Amino acid sequence: MPFSVRWIVTVGVGAAMLVALTGCPEPKAQQAAAVTSAPPAPYDVVIVLIDTLRADHLGVYGYDRATSPNLEALATEAVVFENASSAAPWTLPSVVSLQLSKFVCEHSVYYDGQRIAAEAKPMAVQLQSVGYQTANFYRNPYAGAMSGLERGFDLCASPRTQMAGREITAWLQTVPADKRFYLYVHNTEPHDPWFAEKDELRDLNLNVDGRMHKKIEQVYRAYRPLTKVDFSGAKDVSNVGQTDNTDEQIAAMNAMAELRPQIIDCYDARVLEADKRVGTMIDALKAAGRWDNTLFILLADHGEEFGEHGGWQHDQAAYNELVHVPLIVKLPKGAHAGTRVTTPVSLIDVFPTVMDVLSRENLAADTRGESFLPLIEDTDAKSDLRVVSMRYNKKKYFKPNKELRGDINLVMRLGKWKGILNAEVNTFELYDLEADPDEKTNVAAEREQIASRMRELGVNYLRDCLSGKMEAGASEMTAEDKKALKGLGYINEEDENP
Repeated sequence: MPFSVRWIVTVGVGAAMLVALTGCPEPKAQQAAAVTSAPPAPYDVVIVLIDTLRADHLGVYGYDRATSPNLEALATEAVVFENASSAAPWTLPSVVSLQLSKFVCEHSVYYDGQRIAAEAKPMAVQLQSVGYQTANFYRNPYAGAMSGLERGFDLCASPRTQMAGREITAWLQTVPADKRFYLYVHNTEPHDPWFAEKDELRDLNLNVDGRMHKKIEQVYRAYRPLTKVDFSGAKDVSNVGQTDNTDEQIAAMNAMAELRPQIIDCYDARVLEADKRVGTMIDALKAAGRWDNTLFILLADHGEEFGEHGGWQHDQAAYNELVHVPLIVKLPKGAHAGTRVTTPVSLIDVFPTVMDVLSRENLAADTRGESFLPLIEDTDAKSDLRVVSMRYNKKKYFKPNKELRGDINLVMRLGKWKGILNAEVNTFELYDLEADPDEKTNVAAEREQIASRMRELGVNYLRDCLSGKMEAGASEMTAEDKKALKGLGYINEEDENP
């Protein structure tokens, strides 16, 4: 279903050179792939992903701090999806799901050392096949070559600083005027360890001094390794996650809980920092004369836990502090500007939506997601029961969580209802998000009919999805990957072969 207006996206304006990029090797299969003879569509595509960005910490989603003035301005020109879910509660499976439009039960990439299957065709491969120039600038290695997500990108690079308008401008100067492009930017400002800059703290009237930053770092560094003792350095994670260090983890989480207000202050300051950079990207597009004809998508791979359900950071649950993410879609010519869509969607829907916009639906034939363009055209469209997210944990272990929820959690939405199938322990949770947005009261027993319907869908969906799963490939981390992942806390300092 092509959109009713025609557009083109791009970025840029004259400026400096791209700095300190680590290039991604071009796969042999990519070298051999022939570009099809079909002419490219007349639009460009830009996706900006802010790692670890919670929707409810943005003004456009009702937050009371001024963390996102640029995103609020963007929302006036765009479509805001109020109930978008990430495909997974941490980066690796989430970004693979975004680029493939498949849940983790199908693409099978969920722990360090895995990359997408040889037969997988990410969005970049499909767009490259019809003549697009493609570029991937990622600050989190899970979004790049380590996971196989360099596939289809002419340029795949890990900048040493967060991407902003200047860097995008420089890259745009390499794009011929008559060439369409797909640009993916993955920044990580709000990701722990939450080191906030003075400027943003001042802008938000917050006071977190150097001593408090050091204190936060100490409790963060103490907690992170405890969650993945068995997973650190493991090549085979099929039977790990047995070390019971419950008391140590609880003590570390209690220490973080004591600093919760200051941690949130730092997180919010980092969100504002990310927002400022997005503003410079938009300014670059406007200065280049491209903005009016741009398809610009702003989203996140997951959120962040601050103890709402007993956990911290991410990956440990499927509640909304982790899976409810921003999704702001600026359509060309300002079409449907200011529209808000309440129907639940998933980030696996982005790939088919992009192809729908480009009148290239055939390129999304092998995707699980659904184009959300019909929801933009008709915001009163009836919501269908569907799966929106999946947690498949082989990254962290906390015995109480393992016993309560297991490691496989399937999230379903139907209007105001959210269901979570805890497949391993055979339990089901149901929440009325209108009455209980914080997911504190499980009403599965009282609402047996809707709970039963959701549970049945989840069981059948998981079975069907697993029956068609791909075999993930193996990957080795570069020294640069290891350094970046250690900085983000994903692997421990002592890990040599994570």
